[in-house]
Amino acid sequence: MTIEEAVELARSREISHQVGAATTMRDMAARHSSQVLEAGGVQALPHLLATSHWKQVHHAAATALASLAAASRGVRDTVIQAGGCATLVRLLSDREPRTQEAAAAAMWSLSVGGRAALCALAAAGAAQPLVKLMRSNVAARLAAASALYNLAYEPAAAAAIAAAGPIPVLIHQLTVKGTNLKGGQQKEELRQVQAAAAGTLWCLADGQPESRAAIGAGGGVQALVNLLTRTLDSGNDSGASFQVAGCLCCLAQDSSLRDALRIAGCAEPLVRLLRSGSDGGREQAAGALWRLARGNEAGAAAVADAGAILPLVLALGSTSQAVQHQAAGCLRSLCSAAAGAGEAEARRVAVKAAGARSALQRLAVACVLPPSFTLLDV
Repeated sequence: MTIEEAVELARSREISHQVGAATTMRDMAARHSSQVLEAGGVQALPHLLATSHWKQVHHAAATALASLAAASRGVRDTVIQAGGCATLVRLLSDREPRTQEAAAAAMWSLSVGGRAALCALAAAGAAQPLVKLMRSNVAARLAAASALYNLAYEPAAAAAIAAAGPIPVLIHQLTVKGTNLKGGQQKEELRQVQAAAAGTLWCLADGQPESRAAIGAGGGVQALVNLLTRTLDSGNDSGASFQVAGCLCCLAQDSSLRDALRIAGCAEPLVRLLRSGSDGGREQAAGALWRLARGNEAGAAAVADAGAILPLVLALGSTSQAVQHQAAGCLRSLCSAAAGAGEAEARRVAVKAAGARSALQRLAVACVLPPSFTLLDV
């Protein structure tokens, strides 16, 4: 069957025609997406999904849409214009798990299509079924978590996600250890799910005090700290350490959560990340430590006791100005007498011994830091 014949048969009410059309477009979409697009297959698939009640058709057509959505931005735009978002949202609640997986995969691909795609998915009501799917379909959780993460970057979609109550299920994903998983692929998938879950929590926590409070109340602080520790211990990151550190940094802006962060032991893994992470991870780690240190004496003591001073001084030599700024701010807070005169003096001596003075002066001369950050009294 040619793709043109399949597109024509997609309009038929005969089950045999619908199955043939769906399977042909599924097989063609993976290898010849441009031909399917030119023949009008992208427009035919949502129509087929809307008119057919057969699970074989749903699965094949959803798989075809997933392949097409992954092909190019032009194809993704056509899928959206053809009403594909609403169709895929409906398929997320299909009774057939394989169809749910295919719909989630298509939605994941659509969610990387830019702001217009994110707004279209949000308007179609994607948030609620994606959250539900993460609870009920393990095989679809990577696609669902990744789509949620991408959606959370769009403010309108983030509000819809927050209203869908995702925080408990996202925190649960952080706690899965995967000790019973077999094979590297399954373990890598779990790492990606957890990175996406942490990233979604970060997006929700950013600018949403209610979400930060819900993360704290739901055990999210300890779950994030434990995940960061496990990630650093394993040496297999998949982006989780950056996302976790970013979320911790965001949570640390709330004075009501700083004690919970300190008690959860966040300083030690953040210092480890500061030593060996990517520039993005080091920036977020230093930022989280800075917010913890400037909160009160207990926070400053926890940061210093975790061995942060030397890594912070070394971070002043980073090629990233963002890392330099966060590290300098944390050192400044550690040396602030407001936290406790005696303790601050001891930390000031340690900062000076680590060689911070010359590094801070160089950054001030280069206009990387304002004069108030130079700690000239160190």
